[in-house]
Amino acid sequence: MPIRQLLKRAYWVFLIAAPLAWLVFTSEGQRYSDILLLKLKGDPSITLDVDRLRSSLTEARVAEALPDLELTCADQITPFGSRTCQSPLAAFNGTPSRYISFFFENGSLQAVKVGIQRAYQRQLAGHLNEWLGTPMQSTEGDGPGVYQWRAGGGLAVMPIEPVSREDEPAMVWLALPSASAVGGGIGQD
Repeated sequence: MPIRQLLKRAYWVFLIAAPLAWLVFTSEGQRYSDILLLKLKGDPSITLDVDRLRSSLTEARVAEALPDLELTCADQITPFGSRTCQSPLAAFNGTPSRYISFFFENGSLQAVKVGIQRAYQRQLAGHLNEWLGTPMQSTEGDGPGVYQWRAGGGLAVMPIEPVSREDEPAMVWLALPSASAVGGGIGQD
């Protein structure tokens, strides 16, 4: 086989193998693969500025600001409120996710919960550090504790350590009572 033909084959093998190796063997490639597979399943990706969340947001305003979400809402008593809206989710601010839930009480947003994929818990904590600054840490009780970031009209909270197989990895935003009168929105970039 002439050298020219050998180089041409090697070039084509490299063009095919290099991106596949990146997708399979690097953490960034695996993140892109996970998001792509979830998008192919039909789940939306959103960009949500948690620093703009406020308890003054209503269900209608959330649905208007995030039109890509297929929100399913129902009256359901939870520790966070009496009405819940949920949607499957491929990615939350570029982090592979499972779902997003909005909790309302008397028409006001009280909490947001984003279920994330277990492998990306630390990555999301790193992104929150970049967006919201250094977190406070709470280590009360027997567990490893939680990170707490001041975010808009509330607190964004997530575990310090990766959760066990029995627990669900999630980031939760909780409204603070004193922030209910503050305006704002949750725009999508």
